[in-house]
Amino acid sequence: MKLYVNGVKSAVGYTQNGPIAWPTLNEPAELTLGAWLGTKKQTYFNGMLDEVRIWSKPLPEATIQGNMHKTLAVPQVGLAWYLRFDRSFCDEINWVVSKVAYNPNKDEMDIVPRVPSGADVELMSVSWACLAECTPIVAPMHGSIISSTSVMHQLDTISFHCDSGYELQCTDGSQDCSLITCQNDGEGNGVYQPEGEVTCVGRCPAYPAVNNGQASPVDHVLVGDTVEITCNDGYTINDPANRFATCIDGGRGAVYDKMAAACIATCKTYPAVAHGSVEPSGPMVQNDKVTITCNTGYDLIQSKTSGSPATCIDGGAKYGGGVYDKPAAECRAKCAPYPAVDHGQISPAGPVFADTVVSIACKGGFVLGPDSPRSAKCTDTGAGGNFDAFGARCIAVCTAFPSVQHGTVSPAGEVHAGDTVSVVCNEGYELKGGANLFVAECVDSGLGGEFNKGPPECVEEPVYCHVPAVANAYISPNVDVKEGETVTVTCHEGYGLEDGSPSAFVANCLKDANAVCPLLSHHHDHGYHQSFQD
Repeated sequence: MKLYVNGVKSAVGYTQNGPIAWPTLNEPAELTLGAWLGTKKQTYFNGMLDEVRIWSKPLPEATIQGNMHKTLAVPQVGLAWYLRFDRSFCDEINWVVSKVAYNPNKDEMDIVPRVPSGADVELMSVSWACLAECTPIVAPMHGSIISSTSVMHQLDTISFHCDSGYELQCTDGSQDCSLITCQNDGEGNGVYQPEGEVTCVGRCPAYPAVNNGQASPVDHVLVGDTVEITCNDGYTINDPANRFATCIDGGRGAVYDKMAAACIATCKTYPAVAHGSVEPSGPMVQNDKVTITCNTGYDLIQSKTSGSPATCIDGGAKYGGGVYDKPAAECRAKCAPYPAVDHGQISPAGPVFADTVVSIACKGGFVLGPDSPRSAKCTDTGAGGNFDAFGARCIAVCTAFPSVQHGTVSPAGEVHAGDTVSVVCNEGYELKGGANLFVAECVDSGLGGEFNKGPPECVEEPVYCHVPAVANAYISPNVDVKEGETVTVTCHEGYGLEDGSPSAFVANCLKDANAVCPLLSHHHDHGYHQSFQD
């Protein structure tokens, strides 16, 4: 026997000479292809058999090489047995022919393959069995397959693998379909087990943690699954549309169709405010603002805990939800600024809340009037704020009138605008200039008070001479005269002075208390002579 490998003669054996004795139908003999069936163990050829040909004559080396890679047309002279293995689903089977029987009447061999039962193949015109074949499997979208062979036959397996972010899903409900096997359905047809389609379904990562809430389910969320977000007491979902998030296929992995869910704090209805209103009313959510509006005559106390607007904020674990950043709004009665006072100052100036006391003071040169309040308190009247005292006024003040030598000023000390002071000279003195009375008034100059007159002068009183009446004469002036002054005495017509002097006489008033005025005589025929003295 000559052995050719890849068309090249590799070995020659001389174990048996002459023709091979074919078995008869009555005396069958075994011919094994692709295996050595020894008595102790069986050894199989690790490979595939194709185009097995048995010739009844030796072939030249050139013929062997020429026929090695092609299918021969039949019949061929000397071609006794030709196994083509043309059925593709049988090409990869380790064929084991256990019995070969030759029928000299039909020039055919009956071949019984050693293969699992139920398969069906064809050898020329002879029907015989082979392994069932399964239809090819296409890798699922977002996945890949690894098969034991390119053509799937009975007992061949396929393993499935999904891309990152995807996982296997069995449409028949099997727990694990990562590995399927080609099986015979009992009728020679190939089917895969487990049955059903294997797909790679996107798997969304765990939904991000939600502060003050939770998402369910937490993990193993596949495309089409829905996650629900619920919030703890004192919190609510930021938007009802965000309560549910669906896992969808994003093309490069699974993603959630919404990722904006957040649990925001909720605040109860803002407390009612006396003398005011709150808008809007009802429960609020985080970052909502309420506006507190006070009635006329009232205003909000602005502080860290009171004012407008008040915002709903997250109070955290301490409050178990939302609280208002200004929870104690108060509308308090408010007074308008105290009326302006000419030449005065109000402190504090501007509007003030109830229970505030304002003080009233005057600028330099002015003082509060005697009937003027020194302070005023803002009080709540029930309809707003109002002061308990009004009518403050600043009036100009004059400092004490200067003292007058030999005189008395009354009143002494400060006086207000409109008031007067008088000056009376001491006994033995009189006002210089001869005035009978001196009065000065305190007037408002715009910068304070000042007197409209300066201080007078008290001088010693002069000596007076008393002028007696003189009959039949005129005296001018006919009043007491002061020292140094004169009086003129003129006789009536028909009268003359006793000493024959002219009819007129001038007398001087002397300071000397003992001075004697000239005696004037009257002649019975010419008038009377009268004297006067101090």
